[in-house]
Amino acid sequence: MKAMIIEDYCEEPDFKLVTDFEKPKVSSSKQVLVNLKTASVNPVDYKLRKGAMKMAASMKFPAILGKDGSGVVEQVGAKVDRFKVGDRVTGFLPNNKTGSYAEYAVFEDDELTLYPDQLTHQQAAAFPLAGCTVLEMYRRHPLIGEVLDREGESAYKTGKISDALTGTKKDLKILIIGASGGTGSIAVMVAKQFLSRYFNTKIYAVCSERNSQFVTSLGADVVIDYNKTSAKAGAHTTHASGGLADSMKSICQLISETHGDKYVDIVIDTVGGYYYYEDVCQHLDCKSAEKGVTFSTISTPNPNEYTLTFSSLVKIGCYISSNKLKSMSSCYPSYHMVFLGKNAKDMNLLLNHIVVSNDAYKLLPLIPFSLENTKDAHLQMQSQRTVGKIIIDIE
Repeated sequence: MKAMIIEDYCEEPDFKLVTDFEKPKVSSSKQVLVNLKTASVNPVDYKLRKGAMKMAASMKFPAILGKDGSGVVEQVGAKVDRFKVGDRVTGFLPNNKTGSYAEYAVFEDDELTLYPDQLTHQQAAAFPLAGCTVLEMYRRHPLIGEVLDREGESAYKTGKISDALTGTKKDLKILIIGASGGTGSIAVMVAKQFLSRYFNTKIYAVCSERNSQFVTSLGADVVIDYNKTSAKAGAHTTHASGGLADSMKSICQLISETHGDKYVDIVIDTVGGYYYYEDVCQHLDCKSAEKGVTFSTISTPNPNEYTLTFSSLVKIGCYISSNKLKSMSSCYPSYHMVFLGKNAKDMNLLLNHIVVSNDAYKLLPLIPFSLENTKDAHLQMQSQRTVGKIIIDIE
């Protein structure tokens, strides 16, 4: 089969296109062989390529990167009953598994979902990993978790979700950091297209001013330009006196003083670092939230994100543990470092109900590259200036 491979860890994207890579085989009764049409690119791809995560997730070479993709079922194991040959499916490879930068990949049946006809292969490939990550981040808030578990179960068993509430809804204030990127933009969409069915949502979105119109079109109620706050100093800075902390308000100070909200219920942090969690701790009244304030992040506070060393692992572990201890007091937000595992119910809910609500999938810009141009796709992702989702067309 055709595949894009790397032959060792590489700082720069040193990909090699091969046409005779061994086609993977269905080796167990619950596996599915998929003829992939489109893959998507995620930050974890270039971190794996650089070897930044090899202490926790070493790779065997030659290796095919890529976590998620969409295509057509070519073969199913003997005990697979949810899919048949010819079905259009999408999904992601969890944990240490990779392999979607190729014509074929093998998935476990609970790593895939069918998707509706109105989605193209490109659109279907854009959502699994980033979208399910977003749902897992939201799940850490107790009220949202109840909704996701209930509606995910209903959608999986009956193909339907509950009608939107028409009576009194609870207020839900959401702060999304990095709202114009692939994960952040999906977080805004989920809040607007799904959570607003069950809550009175107010969405604060943080991005640069040049992306404010895009984020507003996704459904954000208030957009905050981080360059006009003390966050301009960088995600790994703190709020100690001096510098920008003395001359510019923080993001949470603006929320409290300018917009009149003394707290938010949940923070979706797709950027990481020290700044944002500390900002919530110092400048929002966490005790006033009905269920406290939930802080969900997917990025560890590692200033050198390209190298995960023993020393940085210890520092990260101490930081997470310290924040977990703070969580025992209602004065501080509950801190959650989210690591994604597979969840077939979330993926089904996401692809077949959330992203198709009001044609929400059309709002997410797609940046396509050919398989032959995977290097350029990685350079685009590394620039951290992407608005929307980067995808790779296999054919």
